[in-house]
Amino acid sequence: MPDVESPSRAGDIMKYVLIHTPAFERPDVDDALNTEDVERRLLRSAGDLMVDRDPTVFLFDDAAGQLVAPHHLKAFVQDGGAIIAVSAQASVDIPDEQLIAILTPDAEPRRFLVALRSAF
Repeated sequence: MPDVESPSRAGDIMKYVLIHTPAFERPDVDDALNTEDVERRLLRSAGDLMVDRDPTVFLFDDAAGQLVAPHHLKAFVQDGGAIIAVSAQASVDIPDEQLIAILTPDAEPRRFLVALRSAF
């Protein structure tokens, strides 16, 4: 019997969109995201927090907390987006059902990629 490729092996690579604030500056994470062909978008206001046709993840850091309100986060998740918090604290002020992961600001680039992929 011939080997039939499953849809996940048929050459379709899942693309991701990562929304983050200008304050998130990690060249090592940028390199890892470039390797995985992740599209990055800057969040400058709450209006920038929109789900794309591709899986969309929002990196919520301290700067993001000043730009978006809880109702923006809830709408983003209801529209199909996922949230990863970047915080030195063990917990953040985001409901658990809206949060995929909490990463420390100095987490290895691989952890960012794993969290991104696990969101979908």
